[in-house]
Amino acid sequence: MGKHILITSIPSWNQKSGANTWATLFERFDSNDLANIYIRPEIPDSTVCSRYFNIREWLVVKSILKRDEITGFVVQKKENNITIELEKEQQKTTHYSKNRKRIYLWMRELAWKLGKWKSKELDSFLIDFNPEVLFFSIESYPYFNRVNEYIIKKCKPKKVIGYLWDDNFTYKQRPGNIFNIIERYFLRKQVKRIVNTCTHILSISPKMKEECDKEFGINSILLTKPLRDNIVSPYRYKGGVIRLLYTGSLVIGRDKVLKLVAQAVDKINVESIRMKLDIYTNTAINNNYKQEINNYKGCELHGAIPQNQVFVEQENADVLIFGESLDKGNNIARLSFSTKITDYLSSFRCILAIGPADNSSIDYFAREDAAFVCTKAEDVYTSLLQIAETPTILNEYAEKAYKCGNKNHNPQIVNKKLKQIIYT
Repeated sequence: MGKHILITSIPSWNQKSGANTWATLFERFDSNDLANIYIRPEIPDSTVCSRYFNIREWLVVKSILKRDEITGFVVQKKENNITIELEKEQQKTTHYSKNRKRIYLWMRELAWKLGKWKSKELDSFLIDFNPEVLFFSIESYPYFNRVNEYIIKKCKPKKVIGYLWDDNFTYKQRPGNIFNIIERYFLRKQVKRIVNTCTHILSISPKMKEECDKEFGINSILLTKPLRDNIVSPYRYKGGVIRLLYTGSLVIGRDKVLKLVAQAVDKINVESIRMKLDIYTNTAINNNYKQEINNYKGCELHGAIPQNQVFVEQENADVLIFGESLDKGNNIARLSFSTKITDYLSSFRCILAIGPADNSSIDYFAREDAAFVCTKAEDVYTSLLQIAETPTILNEYAEKAYKCGNKNHNPQIVNKKLKQIIYT
């Protein structure tokens, strides 16, 4: 019998969300030892975990005025159990995720301050599961961090393991922005307090480890999401139209990056279709943007697809696109290490990585020589033209990606390290 491990997250463990880091990390554990508390109005479908509890954000908002509102529920895994009420909440969440205005984020934090999320239902779930280990990501959302602080005080788990996978402790994301400086001042105090509470701190990337170790005077443990077990057979370019693929969100400037790719493809396709770009996203986008992308030769924007279908699309592509904002004033993902990276490396495909040189993910691709790396807008066309003119180079870069993945994200090695953290 293993230890009871509680993992908290903002999204559910659901294929449609695409955020499968936790499920991938723990897929070799006994599901009866795992429980998840999450926030978004979703129904989980992962069998990796056996118990789920949802603190519904929009019900927390309602509870400000209606104090008897039940805000937390034990959730059963089902594939088609979306009620009309839940669907409406999902639409609201999507809208505010797209329109990340500061006032909305402040209103959310105020709602969680005033709302009744500390409920008897949540306490009952915690007491019944009795976690010995708590895993959680340390986020830029104070409300989510407070949920984890509450669980720590309530359950007193023997091991408290915080995961740093975003820049939540520096002023470098939006330097010079007075509102960001004020927010960061209080967030940094909270993050430092949480780090001091944890028995272990995990870092998602080498760059994250370097910066957080220096900031907090710690020796964090580098742990990334592992590769999928079923890595496909070696890639070989078979001729014909080169297919480019992007799957993921188009927030925080990624829409502009994909537009750069579409413009480059359109330019390369001026005489004949040599490249095809497919974009699959769960981001709510306006019709003007969709029409603009679709008007470029060989480019098409689609809606979201389940994670298992994403893997199929990746295996049918020649080039996988990774993008972070190139805007100097938009450095939100500076220390992030996208879940796409190991998914891409698992697919044994050439990767085109676009973003600023100091971005953690771009820095990783450059360090490992695992992708075409574009740190300036003009690099995108240059790299794609090189691929179009000498497509056999796709074989070389697919091999580079595979070697990087096998060296740094081997599932057996990651699983062994994770179990050592938990059980020793």
